[in-house]
Amino acid sequence: MTTVCHIYANWRNTVSPEDIERIELLNPQVPFTDLQSRSKKIKKFAVVSRIPTPDNTYYPIPYYAALFKGKWYDIKQLIGIAKEAKLRNSAPIKYHIEIANSFWNNIFKVEGITDRVTQQERVNEEKDNIINFLTGMENSGKVLFSTFYVSPNGEEQHDVVINKIETDKEGGDWATDIVEAINMMCFTMRVHSNLVGSVPGKSQTNNSGSDKRELYTIAQALQKPYHDLLFGVHRVIMRFNKWQNVTPDCPFIKLTTLDENKDAKQVSLNKQGNNEDTDKQQ
Repeated sequence: MTTVCHIYANWRNTVSPEDIERIELLNPQVPFTDLQSRSKKIKKFAVVSRIPTPDNTYYPIPYYAALFKGKWYDIKQLIGIAKEAKLRNSAPIKYHIEIANSFWNNIFKVEGITDRVTQQERVNEEKDNIINFLTGMENSGKVLFSTFYVSPNGEEQHDVVINKIETDKEGGDWATDIVEAINMMCFTMRVHSNLVGSVPGKSQTNNSGSDKRELYTIAQALQKPYHDLLFGVHRVIMRFNKWQNVTPDCPFIKLTTLDENKDAKQVSLNKQGNNEDTDKQQ
């Protein structure tokens, strides 16, 4: 009969043949019977402990690998890069101020400014006055007067025009895409998004306390098949060593309601430990 072995080594580093450990693998169908028949010759064995997954031949592929095969991890990463680029390279403008050349000429004429350097200083001063007039909480509600005239063809010619630019919040272009990407990542990891944090977006609703308790219970219940798979190795060991009254257990935390006067309690999944709940005060 062909002996199946598990080859173990530190594969991340350069491995020489003498660093590779060859461990015989117990029959996954009847590991205890196989252990009894071979334990007198060999004292070290390996046991298969994995969840069967599709699209694998030898090593199991975790369910969260869909994040990388489906490109959702790359999409979420690209959204972050795009938002950073937009925030870094954008120049948000609140006001667009149009000033005619005649406006400056009238100021220079009224104030008698003829020197070019002094004229430029006066232009900068007037620009600062307009900016200070428009910005600041104390200037809210003030009134601006500006002159204009009507050209012979009937068009209004303004000296100063101030246009307010309405812009959306910077970096909010991909808000819905972020929500979709986060939900896909949480779904792939089998965790509800409300258990790990709030979902971005103003339209998202927050679940009630009862919903969160149920989601937390469901999340822990989904881990039971993996616990049972890991405990299979322990059961083989306990049966081989003839240990009595020993049961592997992985209790979960059950969130309670306010009427029980406690935040949470540990609940055992074993029949022997069902009546031995341990209160856990937070």
